[in-house]
Amino acid sequence: MTYRIQYIVWLCIAIIVGSCSEDDSGSIQEDPAAGIELTVQDLTITMDENPEEGMSIGQLVAESNIENEFQFLIEFADFPEAITLVRETGEILVNDPSEFNYELNETLEFGIRVSVRARIRRATITINITNIAFEGEFPGRVELKSQEQVDFFGRNRYESVARRLIIGGEVPEGETPITNLLALRDLRSVGDGFIIENADELPTLEGLDDFELAGKEMVIEDNDMLNSIAALDNVTVSWSFEIVQNGQLVELVIPENLSVGNDLVIAQNNDLTSILGGANTGQIEGLSIRLNPFLTNIDAFGDRETMSRDLIILNNPNLVDLDFLTQLREVQGSLTFNKNPSASLIHLPNLETVQGDFSILTNSSLTSITGLSGLNFVGGNFHVRQNSSLSDFCAFTPFIENGTIGQEYLIIGNAYNPTQQDILEGNCSL
Repeated sequence: MTYRIQYIVWLCIAIIVGSCSEDDSGSIQEDPAAGIELTVQDLTITMDENPEEGMSIGQLVAESNIENEFQFLIEFADFPEAITLVRETGEILVNDPSEFNYELNETLEFGIRVSVRARIRRATITINITNIAFEGEFPGRVELKSQEQVDFFGRNRYESVARRLIIGGEVPEGETPITNLLALRDLRSVGDGFIIENADELPTLEGLDDFELAGKEMVIEDNDMLNSIAALDNVTVSWSFEIVQNGQLVELVIPENLSVGNDLVIAQNNDLTSILGGANTGQIEGLSIRLNPFLTNIDAFGDRETMSRDLIILNNPNLVDLDFLTQLREVQGSLTFNKNPSASLIHLPNLETVQGDFSILTNSSLTSITGLSGLNFVGGNFHVRQNSSLSDFCAFTPFIENGTIGQEYLIIGNAYNPTQQDILEGNCSL
């Protein structure tokens, strides 16, 4: 009996020991990083501000006993778009030069993850940016998103920016929205485009009173509180000048000496009721006024005699009359009056020549075109269509008799639709 009990006890012990051995062998896992050596050191770079995009500025060096399997990744950064980190080599390239601006960022820091297979190490890249003393000109691209950035940049008293200047955008955390541009009072020119966009608490452009030249386009767009651009007197814009979607702009006074080398675009300003001024000594090569839902009055551009580009008045549902370009003689592009349902007359008494298309379309209240009696040349299509109240075309009699239409004559969809022969025979109205 004793022997049997001893046997059972030893058997139980054997089973327990065997079970534990199996558990122990199953719980032991091989380290996937075993045998892989990897070292990497932090990197500090000191460089001048305003580098070129794509410029190589350094390389994060890592060492391992396994070759050609490095992976370099940016884990965290305040300005992640500033650099490109080449994944396989650790080379550091400039991605966004505007972030390398001493006036905005003296130091850029990046947390880096370096791996070889399962072995992982971490390092820090620190870029110290040195200031360059410029004689009046900032050589790079500038983006100012907060009042602090505007004021800091303005303390340098730059007279010009060589590349693009952008004011507005998402305000950085801990900084305040832009409310004035007074710190930019020394600025005279921008070599590339000048953009003021999404500066939602900026009411005026005071501070730009002595600004003179935008080397390419100038855009003032989507500024919720902007109510005046009067500070932009004596400005020359080499390309187009766009004033678009500024919600508090009610009365737009065109600066007296504004010159625009391409098109002046006034569009989608939802509270705009009047456009005034613009009797200037400069030149506006093209004009597009469109999609301003409450615009009722235009009393501007009265001294314009020629436009080298298009004249477009489009989809302004409350504009009363089209009588503001009384001195205009020639449009070298196309002329379009389209979808202005409240306008009852078109008065361009000195207009003689339209080199492109001439289009008067879908102006439901239009009854009088007597102000077009001087027209004698249209180089493109001559279209008067879908003006449901227009029945008198006698003002076009001299034009049909002695003038030139380069392409198609089309008068349809109006209250009366005379052919050229009808007009020649005196049947020019109902």
